[in-house]
Amino acid sequence: MLPATMVRYGEKPREAARRAIIGQLSDASILRDPEFHSFQSYSGAHWDIVFLFQTSLASKDVSAVPKDPFVEAAFYDLSHLPRSEMAEDHLEVIEHMLQFPEGD
Repeated sequence: MLPATMVRYGEKPREAARRAIIGQLSDASILRDPEFHSFQSYSGAHWDIVFLFQTSLASKDVSAVPKDPFVEAAFYDLSHLPRSEMAEDHLEVIEHMLQFPEGD
């Protein structure tokens, strides 16, 4: 599953992205500060606005260690994602991002 969270009332999207990372990794300092990539909007049973942020490892010499209750943390190239292990709505977000890489 991709790190994800709901933006809290009054919270800035970047703060929510940081909170998602902190909530899922034992040491969030191994990642660079999240940078805004794009946003998406979906209307179905309810309306979602999805803010996409990207980050990378701060150093090649570190590895991601999950925070309990998560059991694994890993990085994948977008072309080699473990799709069978991902939530359908997360896959939809990624597929839309790949179709419209500049956030169109």
